[in-house]
Amino acid sequence: MSWIVKKTEQKDLFKKNKSENIFDEFILISTPKCGGYSIEKILKENKYQLTRPEGLLMVGHYTFLDTYYRTFNSEYSDIKNFLIPIREPISWRRSFYNYVKTNPKESGCYWASQLFNTISFEEYIELLVDQGFNDFPTIDMLPFISMGSYITNVNLKTEPINDITIYLYDMTKGFYELFKNHFNIELKDEVTENISYYEEELEISKSLKEELYKFDNIADIDLKTYKVLT
Repeated sequence: MSWIVKKTEQKDLFKKNKSENIFDEFILISTPKCGGYSIEKILKENKYQLTRPEGLLMVGHYTFLDTYYRTFNSEYSDIKNFLIPIREPISWRRSFYNYVKTNPKESGCYWASQLFNTISFEEYIELLVDQGFNDFPTIDMLPFISMGSYITNVNLKTEPINDITIYLYDMTKGFYELFKNHFNIELKDEVTENISYYEEELEISKSLKEELYKFDNIADIDLKTYKVLT
């Protein structure tokens, strides 16, 4: 899900040369199963306004390109900073598998939920890296889209979109550093809502892990195109 995010705290008009934070105004692209709900909640509790303007159709798990082209010709086209939470591929896929398997209604992935109740986690990853999912219904594509597909900023001319800045943050590191270092927000307690618990061991072989990393394609991020937050 995508949000237009603005800091609502009044600025001190008597302070000159006050630098603005890059996240005083930005677009948040809430990659599924990357702690987006908690990010939204923390921002709202700390004087940030999150909106989905009517007509932009931002409700849904959209990729960067989906969101960019929805705002491209709108009154929000001057917002040039995007924040995209990502996650280490194995923990991300474990969370996706467990979530969809046990929550068909909430996830909206009814077909994939039935599938995951008939195959193991390792079989899911094998299917994923073999790309044997071309005929899946649209909503059920969510657990099968690569992380690279969510964050790519390569347009139809196979060139990167250069007039914007995409900031990536690995949610596997937790929420504390993100908000302390980049929003000046001190969390009283570390947020743990993105941690998943499993009734079964969801392990895969070393070779399959390597294939998954290649599939999700976040290890080869062009740092000239993206900015990775620490």
